[in-house]
Amino acid sequence: MKNYVKLIKQRKIKLVFLQFCDLFGTVKGVYIPVSKLGDAIKNGISFDGSSIKCYGKTKNSDKKVYVDSQNFYILPNNILTFFCYVKTKYDPRLNLHKMCNKLEKLGYKIQTGAELEIYLFDQQKGKANLKKLERVGYFSEINLKKLNALNEICHLLNSQNFFVEAIHHECGKNQYEINFKFDTPLKTADKVIIAKQIIKQIAKKHHLYASFMPKPISFLAGNGMHINLSILRNNKNIFYDTSQKYNLSAFATDFANNVSKHIGAICAFSNPIINSYKRLNASMETPTSVRLGYKDRQSSCRIPQFSEATARVEFRFPDTACQVYLTLCVIIASGFENIFNKTTQTIIAPKSLPKSLNESLRFLKQDKFIGKFVPKSYFAEVNKQLAEYESQITSYEIKKYL
Repeated sequence: MKNYVKLIKQRKIKLVFLQFCDLFGTVKGVYIPVSKLGDAIKNGISFDGSSIKCYGKTKNSDKKVYVDSQNFYILPNNILTFFCYVKTKYDPRLNLHKMCNKLEKLGYKIQTGAELEIYLFDQQKGKANLKKLERVGYFSEINLKKLNALNEICHLLNSQNFFVEAIHHECGKNQYEINFKFDTPLKTADKVIIAKQIIKQIAKKHHLYASFMPKPISFLAGNGMHINLSILRNNKNIFYDTSQKYNLSAFATDFANNVSKHIGAICAFSNPIINSYKRLNASMETPTSVRLGYKDRQSSCRIPQFSEATARVEFRFPDTACQVYLTLCVIIASGFENIFNKTTQTIIAPKSLPKSLNESLRFLKQDKFIGKFVPKSYFAEVNKQLAEYESQITSYEIKKYL
């Protein structure tokens, strides 16, 4: 008997949510009664691809989601959710799955962990109250209202093997961080999506507003989503080598340097919205330079203190708006460039991270290797976002120039 069958009976599940993320990280999906789950697993569910950005035109719009019956979670309100694949060339979750399978066959086991930063504001008429800010900061005691919400969030996550390692107050007023134990890249990405959904819903229940916007307040720290990555081979962490500086192996250094070469293009996925670059252009321990730095929190790639078991590289540039499947996919592909990069193009690492979405899009257009992970229509959609933003008259302009 499948584990989900037992769970359905135990919890008396009535509704199932079948979900996937589009190329921009937006959750898409369909709710079905539990009685239809077996048929959905067997045959998939059809949808109109032309109504989702970059999933097809009207003349070729019939698509299907296929249920990954091994990966399911419980959401608040007792809803069972499964992750799905869309069998297209550019499905980010499917591509991440295939890539990790290929590396496992070659003897490499990838481990990733996410540090998810979040702002918890008091709710006012269903919106975030940005004027009511705490007077505390990093590693401060958490007030009771937010502690109750975070306790409920932590309980629901850990009941589903998330293995939350820590929750603490971050540098920004009203800002918190949740750290998850290492897992496979696919499970890490799935857990990030589920955690966001659970956090938002439980925060609302406690009359709080949870925001994963990269830079919600101009004078406070932004929301990053640092990714820690290590690689095992023959059950040994091959990022660890006591004969090398900082005990970081030459393999790990080469991996990080390969990521740095493509980092400008990667930012199109790891920092995919206009607001992302207001975080990257700030200070407050935000990475701005492209380098592998020891204990340096302003480096794009950081070497933290570690033991043999925890030897890793921390990629500090992604934010909480990222397309997590695509981000992990291109970071891993770049690190293993010798396996996955079939182009002959020479790429030199930039000295600094892109300062705008427009700049990261230019990097993506120029990088033939990273650019292959998305269709041409992706560029048109991002340009629409940029054009829409450029046409806005902001309150700053009214105040400054009217």
